[in-house]
Amino acid sequence: MTIRTATIDDTDAIARLYEVSFPGIIKTHEEWCDDLQPNPFRTFDDILVAEADGVITGSLTLHPHSMVISGKHIKSGGIGGVAVLPEFRMHGIAKQLMTAAYASMRTTNTPLSLLYPFKQSFYQKMGYGLIGDIQTLTIPSAAIPRYSERDEVHPASDFELPRIAECYDTFALQNTCMITRSLDVWRFAVRRARKNHWSYWCHHSGGRITGYMLIDEKETVTVKEFVYLTPQALRGLMGFLAVYKTQSPLFIPYTRDEFFHLLCTDPVDVSNRTLYGMYPLGGHYGHGYVMRIVDVHEALRLRRFHSATGTATFHILDDQITENTTAVTIVFEGDTVSFSAGLTPNIVSVTVSTFAQIYAGYISLTAARQMGLLDAYFDLAFLDAAFAVPAPHCLDFF
Repeated sequence: MTIRTATIDDTDAIARLYEVSFPGIIKTHEEWCDDLQPNPFRTFDDILVAEADGVITGSLTLHPHSMVISGKHIKSGGIGGVAVLPEFRMHGIAKQLMTAAYASMRTTNTPLSLLYPFKQSFYQKMGYGLIGDIQTLTIPSAAIPRYSERDEVHPASDFELPRIAECYDTFALQNTCMITRSLDVWRFAVRRARKNHWSYWCHHSGGRITGYMLIDEKETVTVKEFVYLTPQALRGLMGFLAVYKTQSPLFIPYTRDEFFHLLCTDPVDVSNRTLYGMYPLGGHYGHGYVMRIVDVHEALRLRRFHSATGTATFHILDDQITENTTAVTIVFEGDTVSFSAGLTPNIVSVTVSTFAQIYAGYISLTAARQMGLLDAYFDLAFLDAAFAVPAPHCLDFF
């Protein structure tokens, strides 16, 4: 079995691999081939294939990008399109492709990896930890107040794209795990939106775009992206949804530290279903992306920590990347962090998958200890403060 970089000559074989691996995605062979052509997200150099006796048995796409954590842009690799021919499955091909991707990321000093798992347990064994979940309001539009700020919401025009991108960039810096988008990526996203008949709507204030949303309304009104910089923009976008399609149920995504349901007069499910016969349902909860730390030392060096004082030694266990199985001592001194070669009595023992969840701000160390996900026998309050960031918020589906 050989793992190599794909070329344009592999297009047909990879497209056929995708056809049998992702039967739930309705695309023609030509559409799969078209999707494989270079775009702002990746080129053929970013596609790895497994080959045996001239047959491409598996493939993986590595999307180079960066994401914001604690106000800093950190290089990351998004992994997608992991596929293996049915007759070659259960032979470790996917693991070989993933290992090759890790090696590529470490070579380019890319410490983080992000992906959307078909099965969370499979990627947890590969060192990934769940950091993304999403709640979706599934409510009638009448449940949202008709905020007056809705009058400042208008359909996006082509010349406003740089201002929408600026709004996104500002929102990304205020949140966690948002992926950096270039203008070329934005242009690609707009073309994709038009192809799928999605529409962008923007909130305007003081000559700026202070919020926007991307709406898919094929059958129901589904909000695919929801970005806001001010309370006025939030109310404006919500108020617009209240009057946009008054006869349609709404599907609005939000993260664990957002409280959109508090803006609703009666956030109940569109079909008035109940839980246990008495608790009205108001939406759905779903698991999303997972993250892996490919290079622990580089990830710690690049991350910004918050004001905290204390010293701790992290003993990290990584079954896949042996270089990550390490003991690293971090010295927190206010807003500065340094690393020491010595050990301390404050030892945190943790797997790399759980450490990724802590690193991304998905779970605190104290909560992880309570769940039995790490071992530590000292007061973790200063580490909780050091690692604290807003809940992960990722809008991209690479």
